[in-house]
Amino acid sequence: MTQAKGKALNWDGKSRVSNDVYRKRFDEIFKKEKTLHEGYLYLREATYTQPGINRNPVKKTLEYFGRGDSVAALIFDKDRNQFVLVR
Repeated sequence: MTQAKGKALNWDGKSRVSNDVYRKRFDEIFKKEKTLHEGYLYLREATYTQPGINRNPVKKTLEYFGRGDSVAALIFDKDRNQFVLVR
């Protein structure tokens, strides 16, 4: 965003405008999430609204899957020139 001399910031058309309406509706727009399964793995569903044709709002639903926190390491033995795999 750029600022001309003596004028307010011009909206660049890409970044979100941070005004009071946006702040008040943030949870309504982005926080519609439902847990479908919770365990070692989880499945969640998120609902959001986006502008469609002629700027009419279109409601979308997205399911996403995750494993939560995890760590992995791939160990390479330089002397043998091979990876070390463990069962």
